[in-house]
Amino acid sequence: MIDFQMIFIIAYILCGVTDILDGFLARRYKCETKFGAQLDSAGDFIFCGVLIYILITHTDFFDMKRISAEIIFVALIRIANIFITKIKFRTWGIMHTLGNKATGILLFIGVPFFLSGSNFLFAEIFIFAIAFVSASEEMIMLFKCREYEINRKSLFIK
Repeated sequence: MIDFQMIFIIAYILCGVTDILDGFLARRYKCETKFGAQLDSAGDFIFCGVLIYILITHTDFFDMKRISAEIIFVALIRIANIFITKIKFRTWGIMHTLGNKATGILLFIGVPFFLSGSNFLFAEIFIFAIAFVSASEEMIMLFKCREYEINRKSLFIK
């Protein structure tokens, strides 16, 4: 019988590595497309949703009231950003900012520690802070920009 944990680990690593590689290869070989960027955003959104579900249902050390509030707060900002993008720019997407990339990398590295049952309160707070700042930065950029720039680095760097 195949172990759920082993399947999760393999799928988790494959998702993370392919997410990193697809953007890198598209930029390197100059074959970026609007559809590819949207597909990447959709994949990121689904991946984060699955991670949140796994963390909530398979970890014991979190103070679920606090962590649930953190997750819901950042998720609401991110969902609002998706709808702002759709309403203002008539497209679906999540910007590929440095902050969003940092959040993704921190989650990718941090989740295995959380699932192992290790208590990393500082890491949890740090990841939440980066996720909150990056989601808020994206919202500010969406309100300030006249055109949608999915690959804009940050509020201060084009």
